[in-house]
Amino acid sequence: MNITFSKTTLPTTGAVTVLTTEGGKLAPTLAKLDKKSRGAIKRALNTAKFKGKRGQMVMVMAPAGTRLSRLLICGVGKPADIQSKNIEDLGGNIAAKFALSGEKSVTVIVDVLEGADEGEAVLAAHLGFGAMLRSYRFDYYKTKQKPQEKPSLNKVSISVVNPTAARNHFKPLKGIADGVFVTRDLVSEPANVLYPKEFADRAKKLTELGVKVEVLSEKQMEKLGMGALLGVGQGSVRESQMVIM
Repeated sequence: MNITFSKTTLPTTGAVTVLTTEGGKLAPTLAKLDKKSRGAIKRALNTAKFKGKRGQMVMVMAPAGTRLSRLLICGVGKPADIQSKNIEDLGGNIAAKFALSGEKSVTVIVDVLEGADEGEAVLAAHLGFGAMLRSYRFDYYKTKQKPQEKPSLNKVSISVVNPTAARNHFKPLKGIADGVFVTRDLVSEPANVLYPKEFADRAKKLTELGVKVEVLSEKQMEKLGMGALLGVGQGSVRESQMVIM
């Protein structure tokens, strides 16, 4: 998943997500869109009994008065609910909503987060982090997937006042997400693919990132008295290996 940050702008086409708080007052971008649609968006929200509570979502297809393909309206709750963990969850929910929609990208307008305690740039970064984590799939061996079963969404663009600050906050979070994906791949691989030597070989690739990696053979482990580990390993035709990072 490609996560990008740009200056706050409202696209004229494509898929857009707008956040709004609980309390009845529409976020600035949402108010503009409602004006363009001559009140159609507000009517859609009223019909769906949308109050802006955390977790509430309403999808408006091809909103009137615009050339947008989809408009997803997400509630973030009250000011006390606007925290990085909740915003991460929201990012994941947005990614899930568009994953199989046929949309290749979605722009998320976060103007409602301006002035929040943690800062708009920090929260925007965590929204991107949540979206990236949710995009993970382990489908290397799913060779008979139909086109409609494959995710279409590959880009989430987050519109913020200070995109540079958001990118700086996102950089370490992306590193964490990349690490989570590596771990999930290792856990998901079948044992006939990821046996000890293969695991060690994959771990060695981390040296490119500056990690010191040492691999112990069975003889070295025997010298160190690792009898319990070697005892378990005797149940396999493949040699045991110990990876130290």
